[in-house]
Amino acid sequence: MPQPAVGESGQPGEPVASSNPAVVAEALRGSESYLAQGQRLNQTGIWIWDPFTDHHFASAQAYRLFGFTADETTAITLQDFPLRIHADDRDAFENAIARARRELTDFEVSYRVLQPDGDVRHMHAIGHPVLEATGNVREFIGTVVDVTERRRAEEAQARQLREAGLRAEISAVLTRADTLRAMLQGCADAL
Repeated sequence: MPQPAVGESGQPGEPVASSNPAVVAEALRGSESYLAQGQRLNQTGIWIWDPFTDHHFASAQAYRLFGFTADETTAITLQDFPLRIHADDRDAFENAIARARRELTDFEVSYRVLQPDGDVRHMHAIGHPVLEATGNVREFIGTVVDVTERRRAEEAQARQLREAGLRAEISAVLTRADTLRAMLQGCADAL
């Protein structure tokens, strides 16, 4: 297994101080391996996009989050990604991208992705423009995170709160009904 890049102090993640191409290549493979594993573990993909040419790069995990297989990744164009976005979310997604392209600013957008098996996954993407020395935008870099489990937990919690509120209302109505029944019984007994 490739090892992470280790610098002069022996700490992982530091620049490798070596002129040996084999050592540098092995350190790079190790870093790439750890990055890929980290992306899989936290359901995060990375991407790079040139807003002027529409050329893009995405990590293997970013492709997986959209439901693409490793065999499909070489044939995917930038236009293929929005096709996987839920129809109700597509306009918000495309508007965020268009605004970022026009204003050359950061963007953040949440949307649902329809997987080929019919599963719906919730995503959150953040993009940031990378500037050249001249101040012009060279590209956007960003992440896409699968937040499905968090969304499902939030929805379950909201449902539980609604149900608790309904139970409290029903209990209050039943208590009032019991009080009313007792009052009516008292009136009937008095007659």
